Amino acid sequence: MKRPLVQYLALALLLVGLPAISWYYLDKGFKYRMETLGELGELGRFPSGPYERLNGTLLEEDALEGKVLVIHRFASPLVAADEQVALELGKIHHQFDERPDVQFLLFSEAADSAALLPLLEKNRLTDPAQVDLLRPVFQGNPPFSFAGDPKQPSDSWVALADTSGLVRQYYDFRDGNRIRRLVEHVATLMPVMERNKPVLKREKEK
Repeated sequence: MKRPLVQYLALALLLVGLPAISWYYLDKGFKYRMETLGELGELGRFPSGPYERLNGTLLEEDALEGKVLVIHRFASPLVAADEQVALELGKIHHQFDERPDVQFLLFSEAADSAALLPLLEKNRLTDPAQVDLLRPVFQGNPPFSFAGDPKQPSDSWVALADTSGLVRQYYDFRDGNRIRRLVEHVATLMPVMERNKPVLKREKEK
């Protein structure tokens, strides 16, 4: 009699327990995603391209289409805050190194390139596939600010734009919690990558 009871319990777990557990985690994940999206606003559009790289070549606007953008403007001349930002951006770049739909746009004056390039190399931010070093396309805060409050200094601020070029949030990199939120927000905004469907190859009969 014990064996049928065990079988009934196993069947109940299979038909009731496992679906309930799956639903719980799916619901929890959905609520977390909605909470994360709720932290993102609509804070204006990233200036339209093309954008000029410091080496003189152009980055066409359509090259950024469908990509999540992580954006920073380095101070001129460089300040201590830029070293911290470069360090943290290097770590973030490492986390998303396999994602071609995440792009880092770093703006700097050409006169500062001699000091900036060693800093970028030190923090592994010289990846031409994912990191672009560009001349500024804006002056001051408007029309594109690197801080939620224009009165705040922008040296430690990083901006996040979604795949449509809409700025969704700003992050003060003096706050470690804001850095972690940026990583979570990037992961939330990234397009879902489609996996190739497996193809069954049949061997020809001899």
